[in-house]
Formats: sequence, C-alpha cells, structure tokens
Amino acid sequence: MPLYLKQFTDELSFWDNIRYNFLRKESFLYTEAEFLLRQEFREPRRYFSILKAISMGNTKFGEIVNATSLDKSTVSKYLDNLEEIHVVRKLYPAFEPEKRRNLRYEITDNYFKFWFRFIYPNRELIERELEEEALGKIREGFDHYMGGVFEEVARDFLWSKFRFDAGGPWWRKEEEIDFVGVKRNTAYFFEVKWSRLKVSEVHKILESLEEKAEKVNVKAKEKKFGVVAKEFKRKEGLMFDLKDMFKQNLY
Repeated sequence: MPLYLKQFTDELSFWDNIRYNFLRKESFLYTEAEFLLRQEFREPRRYFSILKAISMGNTKFGEIVNATSLDKSTVSKYLDNLEEIHVVRKLYPAFEPEKRRNLRYEITDNYFKFWFRFIYPNRELIERELEEEALGKIREGFDHYMGGVFEEVARDFLWSKFRFDAGGPWWRKEEEIDFVGVKRNTAYFFEVKWSRLKVSEVHKILESLEEKAEKVNVKAKEKKFGVVAKEFKRKEGLMFDLKDMFKQNLY
C-alpha cells in the first residue's frame, strides 16, 4: 500500500522507522490493522487469533485449530470469511492434486503478516510504552520472518525473469521446494535462503534439491537447479541475489 510506505522516511534507520511507525500507541500503522478488521467483523477476537496463528507458521488447518484451541467448524467458517475479504488465501503445492490434506493458508498482505507476527503479540509492551522491549522481540524473530517474505519476493522475481508456463512452491509431507517452474520442456527447481551463502553451502543445497526434485510429478526433458539468496560469496550458474532483483526492477 503506497499510504503505508509513505509513513517511512529515509531520514531514520530501518529500526527507528519500525519504532516510530509501529511501537507508539498514536501511530497510524499500530492501529490500522485492528481498525480494518473491526470494519469487517463485529467480533474480531477469533479472527485475530487465527491470523496470529498463521503468522507464527501454523499454515495447515490442523495446526491452526491446535494453535487457537477453536473447534474445527469455527476455524473453517472464519477462514472462509477471511478468504472472502482477501486477507488469507489457500495454497496448494504446484504439480500436485488439490487435496485438503495438502492445503495451506497464507496471509496475503505483508502489513498484516508483520502486524500479527510482531505487533499483536506484543501489544501489552507497546501499550505500556516499553518500546525497547517490544523492539527487542521484533529483532529476535525478524530474520525468520524475513525468510518467508523473501521467498515470496524470490518467486515473483523468478516468474518475471523466466516467464514460466506453470509453477509455484512444492511440498509433500515434510519435504519442500521453494519454487518449481516449467518452461517448454525444462523444469527449474529453486531453493530460497535469506542469508549470505558460501560456495560449500550452495553445493549442499543443490545436492538436496536434486534429491527432492525426483519426487515432483513434473514432466520435462531437462531439469535445472538454482538458488536465490540475499547474497553469495561467489556466484555461478543459476544463482540470483538481491542485486539481481534490483536490476530486474521488480519493486
């Protein structure tokens, strides 16, 4: 949202922007998420609980039920309502049949993701004006949070760069591939890491990726493997980082 981005300024550091825009009771971005949901729902408490659960990594239906302690019918109904107003969406693994046991839920907007991951659980600290303590909680979990956000950005980048015929994240039981794309008769498999990778780390990632790719139900004459990361110590082959994304003018 351009309005949200306008709240940030280059005159402050990233963390001071977070402090100024989210950790003050009077700030616009501190109150906006609750205001929007209260406009849609009379009793938003259960919706908040569900969104917090998803933001914490509980993306499967059963995980959401366990995290919220709500009954299955209630969670199902509320998820449908959240999907209807485009706050959450259903995700199925690419190149797999759309079965309910494969279904995952994702918050669609990064503002809501951040708010329910960091602001909502720490509201008591913010209300008590304990900014440093609240900021410390955000710092602790920020890299883990950014891993998921970076995966989305990387997928957008790969779609833009390769113009795939079909693609998306893939998973089966406990195994996952961050992105699988097909273009003509070639299948591309990518892992995404929010970190600076050494050459040895890249090789291990590619070896694991090749093993998992054998389980993906995709028809292609050729398979290619790559990595997207925040930064590489040395790049070779299908390796892309933040600099490549900026060159692509994706954002």
